[in-house]
Amino acid sequence: MKTCWLCGRNGAADPLDKHHIFGGPNRKLSDRFGLTVYLCHHDCHIFGEDAVHRNAETAQRLHEYGQRKAMEEQGWTVDQFRMVFGKNYLDEEDTSSVTASPCHLPLEGKARAAEGVGPYKGKAKGTGRVSSFRVLDMAVPF
Repeated sequence: MKTCWLCGRNGAADPLDKHHIFGGPNRKLSDRFGLTVYLCHHDCHIFGEDAVHRNAETAQRLHEYGQRKAMEEQGWTVDQFRMVFGKNYLDEEDTSSVTASPCHLPLEGKARAAEGVGPYKGKAKGTGRVSSFRVLDMAVPF
């Protein structure tokens, strides 16, 4: 059953959208490696206060989840992930554990997120990345 990665709802009240964790030039890579999640269209994807397209901290948490998932499923190191996606989204202390799990931030927890409590601890990293590296046209070198 599909559920929202951010809040855990099933989409009955707010339809779920399929969201590519790594967009732009990495959108096809997200498809290739199964790095997509479902998000409530209005509240968690586009318009809500914590929506992934409006909140840099939510986007960063999703990128961290996506990197952990890719590393776990593909057996990659941080450097191998960086070779494919052009950027490392994890802090150095985060790289010791690569277990990926959905966010499912409780609704009451969203208000506390602004205070730095729960899964939104820390600041979002920059969004710069190397986008000229193309993996789709060649075999992954590892």
